[in-house]
Formats: sequence, structure tokens, C-alpha cells
Amino acid sequence: MTSPLRCLVITSVFGLLASVRGVELNTTGPACKALPSTILGLLQTISAPPAGQLCPWILGDSLACTKLAFLSTSLEGDPNRIPTCAAGAQVEPIGSPTAFEDVRPLPRDLSNATDLIEAEGATWAWLYRNVVNLAIYTGCAASGNAKETLLVPAGWELVSILNFTDPTGRSNVGPVPFAAIFHQPQERQLAVIVRGTVFGFEWVLDFAWNQTTEYSRYLGNTSVHWGVAEVYQQLWPGVEDALRTLVVEQGAVFVTGHSLGSGVGTLLSLGIQSYLDEQLGADVAPVVSASLAAPLNVGGPEFVDYYNQRVNARRIAFVYDSIPQVPCEPAFPACTQKDVLLSQFSVVPTDQPGNAKEWSYEAIGGGVVFTPAELPQDSEAWSAVSILQVCWVNNYFSATHGCSYNCFFSQFVPGYEANNSCWLSEKPNGITGSQCNGWPTNYPIAA
Repeated sequence: MTSPLRCLVITSVFGLLASVRGVELNTTGPACKALPSTILGLLQTISAPPAGQLCPWILGDSLACTKLAFLSTSLEGDPNRIPTCAAGAQVEPIGSPTAFEDVRPLPRDLSNATDLIEAEGATWAWLYRNVVNLAIYTGCAASGNAKETLLVPAGWELVSILNFTDPTGRSNVGPVPFAAIFHQPQERQLAVIVRGTVFGFEWVLDFAWNQTTEYSRYLGNTSVHWGVAEVYQQLWPGVEDALRTLVVEQGAVFVTGHSLGSGVGTLLSLGIQSYLDEQLGADVAPVVSASLAAPLNVGGPEFVDYYNQRVNARRIAFVYDSIPQVPCEPAFPACTQKDVLLSQFSVVPTDQPGNAKEWSYEAIGGGVVFTPAELPQDSEAWSAVSILQVCWVNNYFSATHGCSYNCFFSQFVPGYEANNSCWLSEKPNGITGSQCNGWPTNYPIAA
């Protein structure tokens, strides 16, 4: 490909000239330091899209598959990369979970249900803290630190840690921990904890959005996201074993996850509810309470209709987080490598089965979307990430896809303030709270 054409394609990958209104794209950020001056010059002519409009950015022209390949390749990096072990960083979950108010069939949005949010917030925080602890433990386990064990909440027992191996064959890493099951015998509670993305190769599974019915035994025979389903099917036997031996009538079952783990948690929560209804009877089986932070979409309208009737879920998303927006509604293109205009970028083929041209997607119900105004500290600073500045992409994702959730959940439980990740601006001395990783930075502020 000639240099001018290559520059034109890369420019289109980073943003749209007109179809997504935004502010000036600032090219002085760390992710753009090594770009040639020709590309920097082109980038300076385009707009940075609003963070809540990732789908118009992706789908607004004929380069959707090239953009998606760029994102996939950039996020994956080295597929054999082992994360750093943050030994000693796990934090004891405070309190204990309680079953959610049953609002099935799920409405699409619960953001204005303030009483429900106040009643359930402490449980969301307890569940999310376990997700973070599992991610920390996974990094240590993969790096060979046998001294760092998974922190089990007080009064709970560790039933099992469920491992996962890359189904695409792109990585030599594995098997690695992906989920943990805890049991509270006195209260007859079971908690299934699913972590988010830790390894580079796991990002590729987000981008394997072609659909399958291969594992639909407890999923209503509906078509679901292949990459998410591949993780689900590896975890399901261990989950089913725990359900068979530990769950009884009038018990409580919780499922939680973050990011890719919330996509997997979406399928697990439906599988668990379907299994319990079949084994115990729908009139006496426990109602699964699912807290899903930053979940990607995992199926189309048929799946969502089936899910919303059966699972009592909360789909929790920060308004500026890009991940819960994808795969885009109502349809996402099927891509092959021939659709990618730059050979440096690779894409998982998503046209099979059936030589598909696109796949239908829709968000599940139970949505709780929170804004900077609902964060307990430094809320004014969070307006910075209302614009997706690609030259600060790592800082952007650290804030919108990680710190925002830790900050939001921390307000529901006294005692979480010290590790709340709320501060994007520099935290003043003598103030509680903690800094978001990668912040403060000179991220361009929207006018």
C-alpha cells in the first residue's frame, strides 16, 4: 500500500471527519509520541469523538473492519505477556451480600430507581471487590508467585477456582484462573466471581463476535457471542458441580463479573437460573442475583428477550465507558482479514457460520448507567474523559473502564474510601480516597 493511502486509512481508523461530532483531537499524548509527522499532521485535522459514541465512530464509514482490527491488535499486544503480580493488593470485602429485589422481566433501564440502587449498592460493592481480588490473584498465579493466595471473604469458603485456556491458540499462556466460587454455608449462599481481562490474548475474545448455538443447552437455544461462549463452556462444568452439591431451595446465588467477565457472567447467570429451575422447579429455585459491571453485549433480541424474562440482573455501566457499547446495537459487521486494509492489523474472522454479513446485538435489561455527578469524589474532573482522545488511550481506559467502577461502588460501603480510585486530578493531602492509575495526567479537557 502506498504511503499516502496508508496514512489516509490510519486517519480514518482514528476518527471520523464529519459523521461524529467532537472536539479537536490532541496529538501530544503518550500513545502518539512515536507516530510519523505526516500522520500527526493528519490527526490534527480531525475530531475526537464523544466517549459515548464509539459505535458511530466504528460504523460510520466503510472502514469498520479495519478499525476493529486496529483496536484488536493494539489491545492484544503480546499474546504471551504475563501481567505484573501486585502482591498484597487484595482488599477484604466489607459486609455481606443480600439478594436483589426481583424486577423480572427486566426493564431496559433502572438508572432512576434510586431506592433500589441504595438498597443494593453495598452488595454490588462486595461482589466487585471480589472480582478485583480475583484479577490480582490471577496476575500473581500466572507469574509464579505461589505465596499470593486468593483472599476469601470472612465467613465464606472457597469451593473452587476455575481455569481457562485460550481457545484461539494465539497464546501459550494457560491454563489461568478465570472464575472463583465461594460458599457461605450458614446463609446458604453461593457466589460465582468472574474476573475481567488480564492477559493480552483475552482481548481477542471480545472481538470474536460471530455467534454460536453450540453451547445453548441452558441458554434458551439462542445464538450468542462466540468468544464469550468459549469461556462460558470451559467454566460451566465446575459451576454445575457446585450447583449440584451446594444449592438448595431458599438459598441465594450471586453472579458477578467485570468487562469480558461480565459477558461471561451474563451467560453463566442465565445458565445457572435455567439449571436451577429445571432441577428444583421454577417456583422454589433460588432467583439468581447478577451484578454485571461494564458488560459487553452477548446476543441479539431473541437472547435478550429470553434473558430478561429469567435473570434478575443489573447491567452497570459508566456513561463514558466504551466497552458496554459493543458489539454495537442493532447489528455488528462480520469481518475477515480480506476486509482489513492494513496487513499489520489482524482480525478474528467473524463471518462463520453461514458466511454472515452481520450479527444482531442488543443490551440486556436491568441497566444502571452512572455519570460523573454520581461519583463520590472529584466528580468535576471526570468530565475530561467525556471525549475519547486516542493519544491518551491508556489513561482513558484506566479511568472509564476501571477506576470509575471502583469509585462508584465505594460510596455504598464505609471503609472503602482509602482504595476508591476516585481521583483523576491530584488528590489533596489529608483527603481520603486514592488516585486512579495513570492519573493525574495532561489529558485534554473538553471545552
